[in-house]
Amino acid sequence: MHICMITTTLPPVVGGLENHVWELSRHLVRAGHRVILIGSRNYQGRIFPAFEEKEGVRIYRVRDTILPVYYFRYRLFSLRAARLARKIHRRHHFDIIHAHQIYPCGVAGAFLRHLLKIPLVVTCHGSGLFLNWEVPWIRPLMKWVMRRADRFIAVGNEQKEKLENCSVPSHRVTVLSNCVDTDLFSPRPEAGIAIRERYNWNHGETVVAFVGRFHPIKGPGYFLQAALKVHEKKKGIKFLLVGSGELEDALRKEVALSGRSEAFPFTGDIPHEKVPDYMNAADILVLPSLSEGSPLALIEAMAMGKAVIASRVGSMPDYITDGETGILVDRPPSVGSMISDDQNNQYIAALVNAINRLAEYPDLRLRMGQKARREVKSSYDWNVYIPTLVKIYEVLIKKENG
Repeated sequence: MHICMITTTLPPVVGGLENHVWELSRHLVRAGHRVILIGSRNYQGRIFPAFEEKEGVRIYRVRDTILPVYYFRYRLFSLRAARLARKIHRRHHFDIIHAHQIYPCGVAGAFLRHLLKIPLVVTCHGSGLFLNWEVPWIRPLMKWVMRRADRFIAVGNEQKEKLENCSVPSHRVTVLSNCVDTDLFSPRPEAGIAIRERYNWNHGETVVAFVGRFHPIKGPGYFLQAALKVHEKKKGIKFLLVGSGELEDALRKEVALSGRSEAFPFTGDIPHEKVPDYMNAADILVLPSLSEGSPLALIEAMAMGKAVIASRVGSMPDYITDGETGILVDRPPSVGSMISDDQNNQYIAALVNAINRLAEYPDLRLRMGQKARREVKSSYDWNVYIPTLVKIYEVLIKKENG
């Protein structure tokens, strides 16, 4: 079948959604389908090609910078993406449209659904559904998309419940969790040894890592505060910060002021295909997010056979069986509200306790990691995901044409 995939940013922009959409597109092509991928041409001053073809995926990008304000700018993106998709459709007929996030991509998809009379699937990732719903001038557009999409894919039960609370009938919502390439994200000790040697760490030292965007909602500040407290008493533990983002400079300064830079290296931007090397170097992965959908970093770490510590938010409890495939930690009560110092301190103390527990018991880490990898391979591999998604496409196409 011929699939029109619509998103905003794409790799080389680093992020879970970006990686998911790209991996989904190329795995659909590998399965014998045709994919047109439409995204944004610009991101934080960077300009990407208007067209390119990679691994059989035809990638088109449109500009969205005329209006710099986030909530208005993306309305232009929606119109431009829809106009481009309609033009391509005239030459290469699409069978289905798949938009990622209700706003803004779902808006483009709903226009196309109306104009082209072909089915629309919308995937709800992460916290976008919740945050955008609270913006008064976005909510009407979201309601409009909700009435027109044929099927919503929720990456976790939290998104499914929110959609149903927004009056989307349950039969139009399917929970389909994100997944990973378990061949790419697999245990390779030799890769980890090479990274450890780069930082002059001994093979037997415990390494704890944060992997993700340095954005407040991902909680890198909580990771660093907990790590500094652990390191005060256990100098042999090293802490690796993998990624980049708006908080990076502030976190680097905090580490520099602590005088412990050798034990707290920052990697900066890392291509997605290199992330497994750094995960292989770690013994423990910490995901202290304040809000999440279906975080790829979590599934990737589990696929690597690593012991994980994660906040009890979003769909992370769907993946982790507490005490068996990882450790769940209760986070401060809500994002965007005033969080007291006591709540912050309690959360940091819980992270410290979890890190210390896994650092002290390597056999426990090993058992958790092995069980986590088995779970990911059986449930969250692309070989499981793609046939399930294609079946959804086929049912909708048959219904539209029948």
